[in-house]
Amino acid sequence: MKKVALLSILACSALLATDPYKYPPTRDWIAELRAGAFVPTGHLIQKRFGHAWIEGEAEFTYRFKRHWGVWGNAGYSFKNGHSPFHHTAHLSIIPVSAGLKYIFCSHKIRPYLGIGPCYTFVHFKNYSPLTRRKIYKNRWGFAAKSGIYFDLPRHWVLDLFVDYYYLEISFLKAKKADLSGFRAGIGLGYKF
Repeated sequence: MKKVALLSILACSALLATDPYKYPPTRDWIAELRAGAFVPTGHLIQKRFGHAWIEGEAEFTYRFKRHWGVWGNAGYSFKNGHSPFHHTAHLSIIPVSAGLKYIFCSHKIRPYLGIGPCYTFVHFKNYSPLTRRKIYKNRWGFAAKSGIYFDLPRHWVLDLFVDYYYLEISFLKAKKADLSGFRAGIGLGYKF
């Protein structure tokens, strides 16, 4: 673990050590990989699967005006938990979203806000010996995005983000599950 942390610090310092004025600061496209935690807000999901788990995303942003851009995002998170009768269960969430983003421009630090629709694929597996059940659902929801871009040298960008995804899915006839939650973490992108 110490070696990974040391290599990460060395890699970031190498990016920051170069002359920031050698490369032009404005680029229209940003492609990035993001990692963080998914924190569900629904009580039932927290009870069955825990209060947070890791997730990963790929995102692009195209700035078409000075402050305005469009974004697209695909993510993946999964968690093992338990069913109502305490048998093992598995939940996978795959959100695909796009929307409009407003980027506040400054020299090196650029906060942003965004909103857009989200189509989410949910896979639930119950490993109970009584009922081996696989449920596949997909529904529309929405995503609200916020974060801060930090411009690094050589066209790299660091993204600290907190997003909110809203989604309700009914697994059984009368039972709805709130799969809404926050996604927070860090992203590393490249401007081109």
